[in-house]
Amino acid sequence: MLLEVHPDELRAEIGHTGNEVWWPSAEKPIHRIRSFHIQEIVDCFLRRGKALVLIEYFPRMAPVGMDADWQLMDTETKLEVRFRQYLNKYSGIFVGEKSNGGHAVVWNHLESKIYDPTPPKGYVYSIENNPLGFQAREFWAMITCILPRPSPLSTI
Repeated sequence: MLLEVHPDELRAEIGHTGNEVWWPSAEKPIHRIRSFHIQEIVDCFLRRGKALVLIEYFPRMAPVGMDADWQLMDTETKLEVRFRQYLNKYSGIFVGEKSNGGHAVVWNHLESKIYDPTPPKGYVYSIENNPLGFQAREFWAMITCILPRPSPLSTI
């Protein structure tokens, strides 16, 4: 949707369907398949002159060796405003979890809608009305690159 190409084209470019069994001993069948890593998607975007930039909801930091003593980058209120500003300006990909494991959905900022590929038909919903229980961990904002576009046939 974001790249305006058919998913089969992206699967061919990545080199697999995402349905390959990598973990045959996983308890749930959905956890046995390979799926896609966000970095494979990042590669597809960059080949088309677009970048995915990670926007954390609550960025935090800590000195080396003091990970348990982390602090938020700013107040929760300011971070929520910051995050909403990015959602108002950019479409992109939310990465997170559903009850059966990891999941990703597309955010369309012009419509303020989430496009969720969950089978059998996919779903469209707002952030406030989330019928599938998707919990976002991070947002990857789509940015048009100023750099020259690499050849679509290049490997990176």
